Amino acid sequence: MSFWSEGKNLRAGIKLIISPPFPGMLRSLRSLQHDNSQSDIITIVKEYYVYIMSNKSGTLYTGVTNDLEKRVYQHKSKTIDGFTKRYDITQLIYFESTNDVNAGIAREKEIKGMLRSKKLDLIRTVNPELKDLSEDWSYKNSASPP
Repeated sequence: MSFWSEGKNLRAGIKLIISPPFPGMLRSLRSLQHDNSQSDIITIVKEYYVYIMSNKSGTLYTGVTNDLEKRVYQHKSKTIDGFTKRYDITQLIYFESTNDVNAGIAREKEIKGMLRSKKLDLIRTVNPELKDLSEDWSYKNSASPP
């Protein structure tokens, strides 16, 4: 998973490349006010997330999105009909990010093709207790989506 990295100097300013590591960060960055001077250049790199969600009985769902916070909210609030609504898939148990949409789609297909045991091995490398990684996200008690 990628988080923060600083880029090279661009002209007289500093280029900062940001890959959001937590929900709401992108929204906060969008609200930044700056004067667009050469010494104040900010570049936001688009991130794509491959994620795995589960339910209380352990059913797994793998997906890809460019807005993890919003997509997890949609699963939890059951606003979209389909597999995750039908099987009550509401727990985010794994995610990884990339800035290449094609790599994200390929990784989603790769994970979907894995045996269940291999998916669980992958998940347990970063989340050994299979906890809901989104349980503390602030939108949880919100009436409106992120």
